[in-house]
Amino acid sequence: MPIGQETTAPPAPIIRRLKPTTNRFAISTAVEKLLDDGKSCGLTDSTRGKLKTLCERQLLKWVKKESLIQLDELATANLTGFRSGWKDGALPEKRERLMDLFGFALIAV
Repeated sequence: MPIGQETTAPPAPIIRRLKPTTNRFAISTAVEKLLDDGKSCGLTDSTRGKLKTLCERQLLKWVKKESLIQLDELATANLTGFRSGWKDGALPEKRERLMDLFGFALIAV
């Protein structure tokens, strides 16, 4: 190395990790908050009704049967089982509503 020339190591990459949380939320709380938000943000009665049917009448009934309580207990395998029970023709719409619940729950609960 020539005199007067210092070598510096390249900066270490910045790795941002989410802090683990001990906060757990009930599935019913997430559903309640989503439905309340739908009312306050002006969703139509029809859309809110469909969301209520999916979340309250179907999802909450199913999680009770499966003995699931906390939101973090809903793994992909569980949700695939839930979706496999859908009988009507609006499957893409229902899937989108279900995804809305989880997206909303991540920021609101």
